[in-house]
Amino acid sequence: SHSVRKTMGQKGVKFSKDRTEKAAAPSLDDAPAHSNDWERAAAAILDADFLIIGAGAGFSADAGLAVYKDIANFEAYAKMGVEYSDLCDPAWLEKDPEIFYGFWGTCYNDYKNTAPHEGYKILYKWRHRLFKPRPFAINGDMKDQKELRRMHIYTSNVDRMFYRAGFKLDEIEEIHGNAIIMQCAKPCAEHVWELDSQFRYHVEKQTMRAPPIKVNEEHDNHPSCPECKGPARPNVLMFGDMYYFEAAPANPDYSYKKFATDVEGVLRANKGAKLVVLEMGAGKRVPSIRNHCQRWINDATLGDFAVTLIRINPDFPDLDPLAWHPSNSSKTQKWFNF
Repeated sequence: SHSVRKTMGQKGVKFSKDRTEKAAAPSLDDAPAHSNDWERAAAAILDADFLIIGAGAGFSADAGLAVYKDIANFEAYAKMGVEYSDLCDPAWLEKDPEIFYGFWGTCYNDYKNTAPHEGYKILYKWRHRLFKPRPFAINGDMKDQKELRRMHIYTSNVDRMFYRAGFKLDEIEEIHGNAIIMQCAKPCAEHVWELDSQFRYHVEKQTMRAPPIKVNEEHDNHPSCPECKGPARPNVLMFGDMYYFEAAPANPDYSYKKFATDVEGVLRANKGAKLVVLEMGAGKRVPSIRNHCQRWINDATLGDFAVTLIRINPDFPDLDPLAWHPSNSSKTQKWFNF
């Protein structure tokens, strides 16, 4: 993020008086051949009509939060012979509730006690300075224009950091839910709620167990459903999960599905329109974000519309062996990896 921000300054990004439009933004095609990839990636973002942020666990890591391979990095779990994929299983709630709430309680406490890092703030500034909503002709008919949002978050992270950084709920697609909101474990109904903002789980670090005690006058260490009084759990899609449900979008008119459909409509009808997919910290252990972001350039190849994928992942920078490959791409599909 720092490198792209620095490059943006070097390029001399200018705003109109109402700061709603970028003036004389450099285009990717106009970038000098000797430009380094950071400069060309920044130029692509500045020149884009739409921006999708694909964020995996690596993006949260800069705030000090653990990535998948480190979440279960505790001596107690090593003695149990379990790792993240074993613990992220709803069966623990019935088999051993103290282990279940110990694991998710630790995640919850870490998420609530950690502030979003500078990268979130940078993206939030982009949202308001570079990607404010504006009218587009979805079907190529300039008389039939619709004001569209131009930036959306697509993340597998369950820490709710983007919301805490200022993004609206209907600007964020949390494909695995999040650990801050709760649901009934049955579930008795598809309703979700939040615990008190000051609530923290009591977890005994030596054993990573959360005993069934009363944390304060209002909250038990093992939360219950306010409707049926049965066990409650995080609204997170776990492994082998038969009881998770996707919480209703804050505003269906601004759902990611609707956003993606509208963006593709604009790209197909207006060959000059450009989408950048900026993927950050998305690894291969849970490859949902990588697959989705790369699928955009797969679709662009078939539909012949303009998409640039920027993949930031020092461990896994290369394209995955999906249908798209640079050798069979047209000029409208570009990608950078870091």
